[in-house]
Amino acid sequence: MTGVFLYLTACSIRNSVRLRFRRLRQPRYLLIALGLILYIGSITLGRPPSGSFGVVALDSVRARVIAVSVATLLLASGWVFPVGAALRFTSAEIQFLFTAPISRRQLIGYKLSRMLIGSVGTGVFLTVFVGPTRLMPALLFAAKCAVVVTLLTLHGVGIATYRSQAKEVGRLPLRRWPILLAACLLTPLAAAGLVFLAFSPAAQFTAALPIAALIAGANVMWIVRTDSAFEEAATEAADKMNRAIAAGQLFKPRKPRARPSRFRLAPRGSVETAILWKNWMLLGRASKLALIVPAIAVASFIFMVVSEGVVTAELVGEISMFVVAIATLLGPAMLRIDLRQDLTHLALIKTWPVRGAALIRGELLAPAIVLSLWAAAAIAIGSAVAPGLLLVDQVGFGARVTFAIAAVFAATAVITAHLVVHNGLAVYFPAWVELKPAPGAAAIEMNVRMMLLMYGSMIILGFVVMLPAAAGFLAYMVTGGLLISSMVFAALLTGEALAATELLGRVLDRTDLQDVVVAE
Repeated sequence: MTGVFLYLTACSIRNSVRLRFRRLRQPRYLLIALGLILYIGSITLGRPPSGSFGVVALDSVRARVIAVSVATLLLASGWVFPVGAALRFTSAEIQFLFTAPISRRQLIGYKLSRMLIGSVGTGVFLTVFVGPTRLMPALLFAAKCAVVVTLLTLHGVGIATYRSQAKEVGRLPLRRWPILLAACLLTPLAAAGLVFLAFSPAAQFTAALPIAALIAGANVMWIVRTDSAFEEAATEAADKMNRAIAAGQLFKPRKPRARPSRFRLAPRGSVETAILWKNWMLLGRASKLALIVPAIAVASFIFMVVSEGVVTAELVGEISMFVVAIATLLGPAMLRIDLRQDLTHLALIKTWPVRGAALIRGELLAPAIVLSLWAAAAIAIGSAVAPGLLLVDQVGFGARVTFAIAAVFAATAVITAHLVVHNGLAVYFPAWVELKPAPGAAAIEMNVRMMLLMYGSMIILGFVVMLPAAAGFLAYMVTGGLLISSMVFAALLTGEALAATELLGRVLDRTDLQDVVVAE
C-alpha cells in the first residue's frame, strides 16, 4: 500500500500546484504573485548572509534558560489549551479509504506522512524568508526547521489525540495519571532538546539526529496507541444510522444543550447588530484566543526572566506596550471571528437581502470591540504605572488620563483598519485565505499562507495609515494637543475604513461561489 499512498500524495500535490498556476490566469492573482516574487527577492538580497536569526545566540546561561522556558511553555500549552487537532479524515478519505482493505496503522501512517511533507515545506519557506543566503548554511537551517517543526507537529497531534480520547471516556481513570505525570517530567527535557537542535552547529546537529528520530518515533507510537480505531468508529456511526432509520428518527433534529445568553437579540434592528450578536456568541468558542493568551504569557515570562524577577513600573509599562502591539498588529490576524470565517457559507449569505457593505461592517464589530477593549485595558494599566509616556513631558494625573484617551482612540482606529485590510484580502483573494483549515493538519504548516497574508496586510496597513498619521502630526504641530491630534488621526483612519467597506461590499456582491475554496 506504500506505492498507493505515494501515488495519492503525488497526485494531490500535482493537482494543488496545477490549481494555483491556473489561478494565475486572473490578473489580481498574477499581480500579487509577481509582487510576492519581488518581495522575496528584495528580502533575500537585503538580509545579512547569516540570515535574520543570525544575531540570536545562546551564549549565556540566562539566554538558554529563557529559550528552554519558552519551548517548555509552547509544548505544554497543548495540554491546557485546545490549539491542536487530533487525527481526522476528510469526507472523501472516509468514503474511499475506510472501505478499502487498509489497516488502521497504515491510515495513521498516511496522515502523518502528509503532515511531515508540510513540515519540510515549512522549513523551505522559513529558509527563503529568514534563513541564510549561502547554500550550505541555508540547507542546514532548512533541516533544523523541518526537524523542529516535525517534532512540534507530532507532539501536538499526540496531545490532541489523547485529549480527544480522554474526552470521550470522561474522567481520567487512575491508570492515566502516570501519563500526565510523565508528560510533566518529559516536557522540559523535550524542550531542551528542541532548543539544542535549533541552535546547535552542523556537527552537533548531525550527531543529535538519531535522538530526534527516537523522539519522533516515540510520538508516533503514542499516536498509534492512543488514537481510536477508525474502522470501529465508522461501523458504530453506520449502526447509529441504521437504528435511526428503524426508529423513524432519521430527520429528527438533535436537541442542543441549553446555554443561557447574557445578551438578548431584539426582534427588530440593523443587520450589523444581528451579525455582531452572532459573532459575540462565538467568541467564547474561539480557539484563537487560546493562542493569543499563551503568547502574552510567554512574553511576560521573558520580561520577568530578563529583569531577574524584579517587577518595576518600567517593566509593567513595557509589558503593557507589548500587549497593545499584539492587539493592534497580530490580534486582527489571529482572531478570525469575522467574514474570513463566514465566507465558507457564501452560498447562504448570498440569499440574504443584505448589502455586502453592511455585512462586512457587522462582521468586523465583534473582533474590533474585543481587541479594542483588550488594548484599552493595557493602555490604562501602562499609563497609570509607567514612569514615562510617549510625547508627554510632565506625567501628572491629567497628562496620564489625556494620554490614555488619545492612545485608546488611536489603537481602536488601527485595529478597525487592520481588520478591514484582512477582510478585504479575504474578499479580493478568497482562494488565498484558509477559510476552514483541514482538521489534523499541523498548525504551523497551515499558518504559512497566513504569514504571507499577514506580511501583505502589514504593508497595506502602512500605506493606509500614512495620510491619517500625517494629518495627526500636523494637528499636533499646530495645536500642541495630543488628544486633538489623536482624534484627527482616528477620524480619518475610521473614515477610510468605512469607505473601504463600501468598496469591498460591491466586490463581495459580485464574488462567484467558485472563487471560494473551502478545505474539508
